Amino acid sequence: MFGLRDDEGSAVANVSVTLSDLPDAIYQNVFSYLLKENHIRSVCLAACVCTGFRRAALASLALSTRMRPPVRNGKAALIALLPRMHGLTDLDLSNRYRDVDDDVLTAMVGMGNLTSLSLRSCEQVTMFGLAALGSGKLFNLRVLSLHSLGGIVNLAPLTTMTSLRDLDLSWCICLQPRMMPNLHRLHRLLLRGCEQVDDSLCTALCEGSEPELQELDVAYTRLSDDGLRTLAARCPALRKLAVAQNKDNLWSIGNCTEAGLCEFTRLRPDVQLVAIC
Repeated sequence: MFGLRDDEGSAVANVSVTLSDLPDAIYQNVFSYLLKENHIRSVCLAACVCTGFRRAALASLALSTRMRPPVRNGKAALIALLPRMHGLTDLDLSNRYRDVDDDVLTAMVGMGNLTSLSLRSCEQVTMFGLAALGSGKLFNLRVLSLHSLGGIVNLAPLTTMTSLRDLDLSWCICLQPRMMPNLHRLHRLLLRGCEQVDDSLCTALCEGSEPELQELDVAYTRLSDDGLRTLAARCPALRKLAVAQNKDNLWSIGNCTEAGLCEFTRLRPDVQLVAIC
């Protein structure tokens, strides 16, 4: 209950307002603050207070965990919210691919606690956005998916992400293999459908320290038998290799032959060879 007063300060009336009378904007402001401070427990408790709080809590949690803002507010909502999400560790933006572009990535540069990020199918992202992301504070990022980003040409912006161990570049058809530095730290690298990738990938993998790569997908690339021999000799940690199946495959499978695959199996019986059709 609060009192209304006139211009001279005299009491006019007392007004009783319940929580259910508050507009949704107030609820959202409350939860924006709680999420900014990473008070997830308080968010859950507040959701039990009234219907309005519950509705706002569910909307806020959905927005912060799955990134599903209303379509009409898509890009603007992401740009407004992401700079506040300092405590977020996992972020999947693949279901907002229509809204995600370089501006959205620029809004993420301060998310220093992020360990996993998916930009799968966010085709509006270009090298400018990737450069902005690389100039930020994503030093803890371990898992990154750039699946189907046709505008990605090289990986130079990722050199600042020293914790990166799992990188999905599947169907990045313009990616140049000679512009892929610091790959030796990766444990998992997916390059399926990267049409420009050839044997120079193996050289890039083996530059610097001994490669830590455990899983590699090179199906539908230009990797040849020479590349397979290099992988067998210089990637001792490799345990799983995916290549395109030669027989009855509708897609161009690259330059690996059955003889080359047999030789790889002989050289590295410890590696699981997976045929992709």
